[in-house]
Amino acid sequence: SLFALFMLKCRTLTCAPTNIAVLEVAARLRSLVKESLEFGKYGLGDIVLFGNRKQMPVDDKADLLEVFLDHRIKILIRCLRPLSGWKYLLSSMIRLLEEPDEEYSLYLQKRAEKQEQSAQGNEKKNKKRAEKHKPSAQGIEKGTKGNNESVKEDDPLTFEEFVKKEFDSIFEPLKICMVDLYTHLP
Repeated sequence: SLFALFMLKCRTLTCAPTNIAVLEVAARLRSLVKESLEFGKYGLGDIVLFGNRKQMPVDDKADLLEVFLDHRIKILIRCLRPLSGWKYLLSSMIRLLEEPDEEYSLYLQKRAEKQEQSAQGNEKKNKKRAEKHKPSAQGIEKGTKGNNESVKEDDPLTFEEFVKKEFDSIFEPLKICMVDLYTHLP
C-alpha cells in the first residue's frame, strides 16, 4: 500500500480520478504517517498534495492544508526571508546571548536618538502653536502634569528588562520558524 511505500522511503506519485478521491487518499496517508511519527510533525514534509486550489477545497481542512504545496510554499517563504526568517532570527538570538552588553548599548543609543528627534519635532510644533495661540495658565499646568507622567513611561528599560524583552521577541518567531521548517521540509 501507499503507507508501506512511504515507510520504505520510496518516492511515489499517486493519482485519482477526482479531486475528492485525491483529497481522501492524501488525508488517509497523512493520518497514518502522523500516527507513526516519533517527533511531532517531523516527517510530514515528505507528503505533498498539489492541484488546483479552487477545485480542491483544502482551506477548511487543516490536516490537508499542512501538506498542500501552495500553503507549504507560503510558510517556507516566510521562514526563509533574509531579513526576518530563521537565519536572521537565529543570528539575532546568538548576538543577544553572546553580547548582551553591546545590544543594550545599541538600544540606549537608538533610544537617545529617537528622543532627540522627538524633542526637535516638538520644538518646531511648539513654536508654530505659540505663534498661533497664547497658552492659558490652565493649559500650561495640564501640560506639566502630563509631562511628569510621561517621564515615568519614557524611562529606559533596565538591562535585565531589555534582555528578557528581546529574548521573548526573538524566541517566539524563531520557534515558529523551526517548527515550520521541520514540518514542511522533506
